[in-house]
Amino acid sequence: MGYVSASAMTLLSTIFAVSCMGKARNLKEFAEALRSFASERTSMLLATMVTALEGLTLLAFAISLAGVRWAAVLGFLLAGSLLLAFTLVMRRIQGAHCHCFGKHGTRYSARHVVRNVLLASAAMAGLVEHHGAAGPEPEGIIVAMAFGLVIGLFVVMMDDLVEVLRPAGSR
Repeated sequence: MGYVSASAMTLLSTIFAVSCMGKARNLKEFAEALRSFASERTSMLLATMVTALEGLTLLAFAISLAGVRWAAVLGFLLAGSLLLAFTLVMRRIQGAHCHCFGKHGTRYSARHVVRNVLLASAAMAGLVEHHGAAGPEPEGIIVAMAFGLVIGLFVVMMDDLVEVLRPAGSR
């Protein structure tokens, strides 16, 4: 694992951990949000599948920390695929709300598209670098992981930050 893959893995793990826990805690609400394009039964199945796939992504990253290289590959591929799928689906639904982190959600906008594309790019960068990484310094890995954690927390809080920084008249 190199610096880029360590940072990307921590970033994506942070995002998927918060997302998976939020969706699992509010699964019915998440399923209800999917009702705009799926039946009641199908929306609950989709909500459960998405939450499970996010959990599987986390599990793959956790297993990779034990030195199982294919698990990191699986984690990066799942993360990138999920993020791109979310972007494609949400862009097709008029008036969709982003339930990315389990909250009631904000209206899906261009910033969510940019966020998901950048996160998918981080997954692909981590995947590419993971294959070619030669034993980096442990101190550098710690710094890279701390960077990924800080950026991950910023991404999780993005909608809240936008709301706080928005001028009072436009709320």
